[in-house]
Amino acid sequence: MTHHLSDTSDWTALLQIGDIVRFRFPQKSARGDTALTQACLVLEIETRFERRYAVLTPALPYSHLRRSGGYTITVTAEKELRAAGLPSQTRFNASHRITVSLANAGFEQAKSSASPIRGRLSGRALERLHDVRGRLHAEADIRADRREADRRGVPLHALIGAARSRRESGETQHV
Repeated sequence: MTHHLSDTSDWTALLQIGDIVRFRFPQKSARGDTALTQACLVLEIETRFERRYAVLTPALPYSHLRRSGGYTITVTAEKELRAAGLPSQTRFNASHRITVSLANAGFEQAKSSASPIRGRLSGRALERLHDVRGRLHAEADIRADRREADRRGVPLHALIGAARSRRESGETQHV
């Protein structure tokens, strides 16, 4: 989907998972912490206390190889690069991400559209994004299960086994 923005459009209402935005992403360097405006991938859109937030991961040059534990999303096809608004082959490493308010001044808006949205993932890159998001969600669920098991003082496998039994029997648990 292509975003069509007019000068009166509110880009925050149009922002979607898979969009590419320009944002001043914090960087660590030998000179200390800095912020570099760069293309970032929107991994999630969240609402907390009636405020919207985006989970962003910065673009890396395609040649930049680093272990990511299976969190890398690459954009290499010419058609996908154009749709994403990226000038060259790019990688996004979703293990390096931040959550920011959509009101954050770090979003760099284009003069022509008053929006930081530059494009959107498509094709294989979008499919890979969904795979990575599924993995991140599963890991978050596992961490939540561990916290619940710790809170209850029971082994994690007992908590998961009880939940599986309820699910298979059709029992509904109200919390």
